[in-house]
Amino acid sequence: MKKRLLSTLLALCMVLSLLPGTAWAEDTSARLEPLKTNSDPITDFYNEVMPLVNYDPERYGSLYYRIYGEEISIVGCDFSATNIVIPDQIEGIPVTEITNCAFRNCNKLASITLPNTLKIITDDAFRYCSSLTSINIPKGVTHIDDGIFMGCTSLENITVDPQNQNYASENGVLFDKVKHELLCYPAAKAGEYTIPDSTTSIANFAFSDCSGLTGITIPSSVTSIGAFAFSITGLTNLT
Repeated sequence: MKKRLLSTLLALCMVLSLLPGTAWAEDTSARLEPLKTNSDPITDFYNEVMPLVNYDPERYGSLYYRIYGEEISIVGCDFSATNIVIPDQIEGIPVTEITNCAFRNCNKLASITLPNTLKIITDDAFRYCSSLTSINIPKGVTHIDDGIFMGCTSLENITVDPQNQNYASENGVLFDKVKHELLCYPAAKAGEYTIPDSTTSIANFAFSDCSGLTGITIPSSVTSIGAFAFSITGLTNLT
C-alpha cells in the first residue's frame, strides 16, 4: 500500500512539473528566503504564502501605508510633518487602522485629522508626538489600545465624535462610552482633577507623563487601576 501511494505521488509530481507556472510565482524578485528547517505546515505556509506579501509600504503625501485585502493601515509618516489630514480612502480603499508606532517620535506633528473610516488605533500610535496639542476621535473607531498618547507632553484636549458608540470625552479626558473606564488624561492638562463618580477603572498609562497634574481625587467607585497609571506625574496630593 505504501509503495503504491508513493508511486502515485511521484507520478502526480511529474505531471505538475509539466504544467506552466502560475501567475503569482512568476515574479520571484520579492520572494523571501525560505526557512532552513524541516518541512512542517507552518514552514510550508511561510515558504509558499509569505513571499506574496508586499512588505514595502506605499506613500501618500507624508504618510506611509499598506493595503491588507480591502482595507488600508497607516504604518508611518515623515518625521518632518507638522500637519496631517488622513483621508477616508486611498486608491479607493478605506483607511481603517493606525498601526503600532505609526506616528511615534513625530515630534513636529502639531495637528492631525483622523478619517471617519478609522476603526482601530494600536499600541504607541502617537507616542512622543510632543507637539500635538489636541486630537478628535472619529465616530467609527471601535478599538483604542492603552498608552497611545504616552509622551504627548503638549496634548491638552481629547475629543470624541458624539456619534461614536464606543468612546466619549469629558472635559478633554478620554473615557469609554459609558464612562466606566478612564482611558487617557491629556499630559498637558495641569492642576487638580476629580475623577467622575461613574468611573470604576483606570486604564494602563492613563495619567502617564502628566507632569503638571498636582492633585487627583479618586472616587470610591474605582476598583481597578492599571499598570503605570500614574507614572511620571507631578502629583503631590492623591485622595
